[in-house]
Amino acid sequence: MRSYIERGPEPIFQIENLQHELKELADQFSKKWDLPVEFLDQMPDFTYGSLSKFKMTQLYYIVQEVLWNAFKHSKASLVRLIVRSTMTSLTISVTDNGVGFDTGADVSEQHYGLKKYGGPGILY
Repeated sequence: MRSYIERGPEPIFQIENLQHELKELADQFSKKWDLPVEFLDQMPDFTYGSLSKFKMTQLYYIVQEVLWNAFKHSKASLVRLIVRSTMTSLTISVTDNGVGFDTGADVSEQHYGLKKYGGPGILY
C-alpha cells in the first residue's frame, strides 16, 4: 500500500489494486501475528471501477485496524476477509470466531480504533 501512496499524483486506482493490496495485507498479518486470515475473493473475473487515492487508502487502513482489533481483542483463531464487488458496489467484510463485544457498552475516550474513520459500517 505504501508503494501506491508514495507514487505521487496518481488520483485514481482500479479496484483490482485494492483487491491485491488487501490479499497481501491478509498474508502479512497471518505470518506476522500467527492468526490465520482467510482471504475470500468474491470479485468477478472482470471488474469495472476505480477508487480515488484517498478512498483506497482509507479502506486499506480501516481493514488493517479491524484485523488488528481481531488479533488484539477477540481471542479469535480465524479471521475471514471477504471482498465482493458488483457493477455498482464494493463490499469488504471482516469476520472472526472470537468472543465479540458489547455494542452497548460505554467506550472509553482512550480507545479510538475505528472512530477516526467514522466508525464501523462506513459507506463511501
